[in-house]
Amino acid sequence: MPVQDILKRAGVEAPVLTSVQVDADRVVHVISIGAAEPLETAKKFLTVSEDTGYVPLFIADDDYQDYMDSLKSNHKLEAKGGDTKAAKLIAAGEAVDVDEWVAEQDEYEFEDGDFSKERNIWSVIPTADKLVLVPVKRSWQIPAVFCFGDWNECPPAEVHIALLKRWHDKYGAELISMGMDSVYCLVNRPVRTRDAALALAKEQAVYCHDNVDQGAGDGTLSGLAIDLMDAEAWQFWWD
Repeated sequence: MPVQDILKRAGVEAPVLTSVQVDADRVVHVISIGAAEPLETAKKFLTVSEDTGYVPLFIADDDYQDYMDSLKSNHKLEAKGGDTKAAKLIAAGEAVDVDEWVAEQDEYEFEDGDFSKERNIWSVIPTADKLVLVPVKRSWQIPAVFCFGDWNECPPAEVHIALLKRWHDKYGAELISMGMDSVYCLVNRPVRTRDAALALAKEQAVYCHDNVDQGAGDGTLSGLAIDLMDAEAWQFWWD
């Protein structure tokens, strides 16, 4: 879909700063949205993503050029109709058995804790005056386009896709901002109970164990669960 049609369907007027051809079927666009209510502007694109085939994304560390350069190096133009790298990664992510993957991460053992930690309000979503329009229908597919992950403690792209899809389906989580080593989600249906929060904390701890080992946690799963309860934003970062 032409970028001007995407903007029109979202009800947004914005100049296009740059466009990058990812493969024969996908083009990534960067638009300038100004500083006024950037998150609300992004949500407009989310509401029509099934129709347009594009979702919004902020670059958390504002290094848009590095992200655009990575698109060029991670993908090569392939014949239309063939399986592209992004399509292969999305398919691989959908094939991951999340329960099995979580169970296999037995090198990460965390104490349950006693729910005594003081709650930390989860971070505000990093936004910017520029917005990336990513050519996928669902935000959990974004890591496939950017080939995100598979370095140090950061899982490979297919694991990001699998877990973000599960959390989208269960909690309405939307990947909305990324840095070079970080991921931020909007959460439309936060967990409300201790049991639900603890179950989610166990998944998130093996996905991003720094959320337990570092930051404002107390080193326990219950500490992370306390922060997850009623949280409308999640953050993850990897060393």
